[in-house]
Amino acid sequence: MFKIFYNGGGVNLRYFGGEFTSSGVEMAKKLVSIAPFVRCIHAEPFGFQVKDLGEVSKEHRNFFIKNGWNLNFASTLKKANQNGDIIIEDAMLEYSCGTDPFNPTSIAVYRSV
Repeated sequence: MFKIFYNGGGVNLRYFGGEFTSSGVEMAKKLVSIAPFVRCIHAEPFGFQVKDLGEVSKEHRNFFIKNGWNLNFASTLKKANQNGDIIIEDAMLEYSCGTDPFNPTSIAVYRSV
Protein backbone atom coordinates (compact mmCIF):
# COMPACT_ATOMS: atom_id res chain seq x y z
CA MET A 1 0.00 0.00 0.00
CA PHE A 2 2.82 2.39 0.85
CA LYS A 3 4.61 1.50 -2.39
CA ILE A 4 1.49 2.37 -4.37
CA PHE A 5 1.20 5.75 -2.67
CA TYR A 6 4.90 6.65 -2.82
CA ASN A 7 5.24 5.52 -6.43
CA GLY A 8 2.59 7.82 -7.80
CA GLY A 9 -0.68 6.64 -6.32
CA GLY A 10 -3.34 9.33 -6.14
CA VAL A 11 -2.50 11.99 -3.55
CA ASN A 12 -6.15 12.88 -3.04
CA LEU A 13 -7.18 9.30 -2.24
CA ARG A 14 -7.70 7.78 1.19
CA TYR A 15 -5.62 4.66 1.83
CA PHE A 16 -6.60 2.09 4.46
CA GLY A 17 -4.89 -1.13 5.50
CA GLY A 18 -6.11 -4.09 7.48
CA GLU A 19 -6.11 -7.83 7.96
CA PHE A 20 -9.03 -9.99 6.94
CA THR A 21 -9.61 -11.65 10.27
CA SER A 22 -13.19 -11.68 11.57
CA SER A 23 -12.78 -8.05 12.63
CA GLY A 24 -11.06 -7.29 9.32
CA VAL A 25 -14.08 -8.51 7.37
CA GLU A 26 -16.29 -6.18 9.42
CA MET A 27 -13.84 -3.35 8.75
CA ALA A 28 -13.98 -4.09 5.00
CA LYS A 29 -17.77 -3.80 5.04
CA LYS A 30 -17.48 -0.39 6.73
CA LEU A 31 -14.80 0.78 4.29
CA VAL A 32 -17.02 -0.01 1.32
CA SER A 33 -19.73 2.20 2.77
CA ILE A 34 -17.57 5.33 3.26
CA ALA A 35 -17.54 6.36 -0.37
CA PRO A 36 -19.48 5.62 -3.54
CA PHE A 37 -16.39 3.97 -5.08
CA VAL A 38 -13.86 1.89 -3.17
CA ARG A 39 -11.05 -0.10 -4.80
CA CYS A 40 -9.23 -2.78 -2.80
CA ILE A 41 -5.74 -4.02 -3.54
CA HIS A 42 -5.44 -7.20 -1.54
CA ALA A 43 -2.06 -8.88 -1.06
CA GLU A 44 -2.20 -12.39 0.32
CA PRO A 45 -0.66 -15.76 -0.52
CA PHE A 46 -3.66 -17.29 -2.32
CA GLY A 47 -2.36 -18.13 -5.81
CA PHE A 48 -2.22 -21.86 -5.10
CA GLN A 49 -5.99 -21.71 -4.45
CA VAL A 50 -6.57 -20.63 -8.06
CA LYS A 51 -4.02 -22.41 -10.20
CA ASP A 52 -1.06 -24.74 -9.82
CA LEU A 53 1.85 -22.76 -11.24
CA GLY A 54 4.50 -25.32 -10.38
CA GLU A 55 6.46 -26.72 -7.46
CA VAL A 56 6.14 -23.60 -5.29
CA SER A 57 2.33 -23.71 -5.64
CA LYS A 58 2.27 -27.35 -4.54
CA GLU A 59 4.58 -26.74 -1.58
CA HIS A 60 2.63 -23.67 -0.55
CA ARG A 61 -0.70 -25.53 -0.66
CA ASN A 62 0.75 -28.35 1.46
CA PHE A 63 2.20 -25.83 3.94
CA PHE A 64 -1.18 -24.10 4.35
CA ILE A 65 -3.00 -27.43 4.78
CA LYS A 66 -0.43 -28.56 7.36
CA ASN A 67 -0.87 -25.34 9.37
CA GLY A 68 -4.66 -25.11 8.98
CA TRP A 69 -4.37 -21.69 7.35
CA ASN A 70 -6.65 -19.87 4.93
CA LEU A 71 -7.67 -22.13 2.08
CA ASN A 72 -10.81 -20.32 0.92
CA PHE A 73 -9.85 -16.74 0.04
CA ALA A 74 -10.12 -17.32 -3.72
CA SER A 75 -13.50 -19.08 -3.49
CA THR A 76 -14.83 -16.40 -1.12
CA LEU A 77 -13.70 -13.65 -3.50
CA LYS A 78 -15.31 -15.41 -6.48
CA LYS A 79 -18.55 -15.92 -4.54
CA ALA A 80 -18.67 -12.22 -3.57
CA ASN A 81 -18.22 -11.37 -7.26
CA GLN A 82 -20.97 -13.81 -8.35
CA ASN A 83 -23.31 -12.40 -5.66
CA GLY A 84 -22.79 -8.89 -7.00
CA ASP A 85 -21.09 -7.66 -3.81
CA ILE A 86 -17.84 -6.70 -5.58
CA ILE A 87 -16.36 -6.53 -9.06
CA ILE A 88 -13.03 -8.31 -9.54
CA GLU A 89 -10.81 -6.20 -11.77
CA ASP A 90 -7.57 -8.16 -11.81
CA ALA A 91 -5.50 -10.84 -10.11
CA MET A 92 -1.78 -11.51 -10.25
CA LEU A 93 -0.90 -14.95 -8.96
CA GLU A 94 2.34 -15.58 -7.09
CA TYR A 95 3.46 -12.12 -8.10
CA SER A 96 5.85 -11.23 -5.30
CA CYS A 97 8.16 -13.66 -3.60
CA GLY A 98 10.09 -11.14 -1.49
CA THR A 99 13.03 -12.88 0.11
CA ASP A 100 11.24 -16.20 0.57
CA PRO A 101 10.38 -18.02 -2.67
CA PHE A 102 8.22 -20.46 -0.69
CA ASN A 103 5.91 -17.67 0.48
CA PRO A 104 4.66 -16.10 -2.77
CA THR A 105 2.17 -13.27 -2.51
CA SER A 106 -0.72 -12.89 -4.93
CA ILE A 107 -2.59 -9.66 -5.59
CA ALA A 108 -6.36 -9.32 -6.05
CA VAL A 109 -7.81 -6.01 -7.22
CA TYR A 110 -11.52 -5.57 -6.71
CA ARG A 111 -13.95 -2.71 -6.22
CA SER A 112 -17.34 -1.83 -4.89
CA VAL A 113 -20.32 -2.21 -7.19
